[in-house]
Amino acid sequence: MADETESLMTGELRAAIGTEFPPVTSCDELSTSEVRRFAQATMDDSQIYFDEGYARSLKYGGMVAPGSFPITGARRRASGTPDPLASVSTDTKAEESVETTKGIPWPPHLIVFHAYSDLEIHQLARVGDRITQHRRLADAYEKTGRRGRLLFIVTENTFINQNGDILCTERYVDVGVEE
Repeated sequence: MADETESLMTGELRAAIGTEFPPVTSCDELSTSEVRRFAQATMDDSQIYFDEGYARSLKYGGMVAPGSFPITGARRRASGTPDPLASVSTDTKAEESVETTKGIPWPPHLIVFHAYSDLEIHQLARVGDRITQHRRLADAYEKTGRRGRLLFIVTENTFINQNGDILCTERYVDVGVEE
């Protein structure tokens, strides 16, 4: 392992572990048309997503959204507001950080990409829910790969509805690679 002077784990990054970012709440309540479009996009044609009568006859008590919906639903922006991605460079260097890396003190010489996510679904979002994402910088660690040093950043995202019920939790891992 590299010595401390060469480490990708800067003091600023170490100090940031545990940081909670401002919550992000969806601009609107979850609608039937959003559920339908998301289910179509994920090619899941279960009746619980479009047939209110059928969904009501089951344990769901009404129409629900697919389990992974909250990870996109909370990040929607209101019509007429600026698109946050319009100002993001297509460059993948850390200093040109993309939406998922904002607020994380990456060393600027790294190329950053998404490594993987783990999603745990606790309950399904319902039509009418307003979803809020809570995000926390959970961990950072360094490894050496075939091409050099890698820096892994782990954020934990918790998605809740307006009642405070946890819909799902996501462990989101990005990796930075030296040029």
